[in-house]
Parts: sequence; C-alpha cells; structure tokens
Amino acid sequence: MLKAVVLDERRQIVEQYTFIQLKIGGDIERTQVVTGQATTTLQQSHAPPSETSTQAAMSDWKVVAVPSGFKKIMEMRRPLPGKKTDVLHFVFSDGLAGISVFIETLGNPFNRKLGLSSRGAIHVYNKEKGDYLVTVVGEVPPRTVMQVADSVRYKGQ
Repeated sequence: MLKAVVLDERRQIVEQYTFIQLKIGGDIERTQVVTGQATTTLQQSHAPPSETSTQAAMSDWKVVAVPSGFKKIMEMRRPLPGKKTDVLHFVFSDGLAGISVFIETLGNPFNRKLGLSSRGAIHVYNKEKGDYLVTVVGEVPPRTVMQVADSVRYKGQ
C-alpha cells in the first residue's frame, strides 16, 4: 500500500491519499478513477493564448521570489471567462506541485475578494498592485502563495 499525505504549516493533515494497487505505464480510463470527495461541476475553459506577443509579456512583469526548486515553465497572455481583457499567466513547478500567478487590470471593486482563501491543500491569495490584481494559486503552504504575490514586480520597480 502506498500512502501520500499533504500537511499544513501546523503539520495537520489536509489531504490524504491511499493507493492499494499501483501499475506503472499504460492508459487509465476515467471510469476507473473513483474519488471519495463530493463532485462539483466546474466550468472549464480551454481558450488558447491570445495573439499578444509573449516576449512583450515577459518584459513587463516578473516574479522575483519563487520557492526553492520551482522553475517557470510557462508565461502567456490568455482570455479567461468573465474577463474583458487578457490575463497574464505564469506557471511555476517543482515537478510535483504547481503555482499559478495571474495578473489582470483591476475590475469592479465590489466583485473583488482580496486576501487568502483555501480549499484543502489549494491556497489562493489575491492582492492589489497599483492598478492590477495579482492572484496566486498553488498547492503550497499559505505563506508561500503570499510571498510569491508580494514578489511580483512591474518593470522599473
């Protein structure tokens, strides 16, 4: 039996997985995957990146502090449902966990939730940076998503 446990900063169990059978290689059918969690219907969007040059995107914003072992694996501008303008999206990974950073122009202040929220091992932190909203999402400790958001810089800062 193989067991994986996700702990929070206080070393409390947040998520736990147990594998009773492990087969390496081959295809897995969706019907073979059973989850113990309640299912929720989510709206998925597979919008392609916009035609905006990613070179221009890379020169405007940077994330200064990412956790040790994490590397930037993607940076692009993309449309997101409900957004009028494209959102800049960075993805960092250490090969196991991922951190996404979204940067967008500020919208309606009444629809904006700032601060930290969590669901299981996933943490989301929203922070205003001038005229922009920075959102960091990741399967990392809450302090880490906050540190990543605090390290986002616009050119010349």
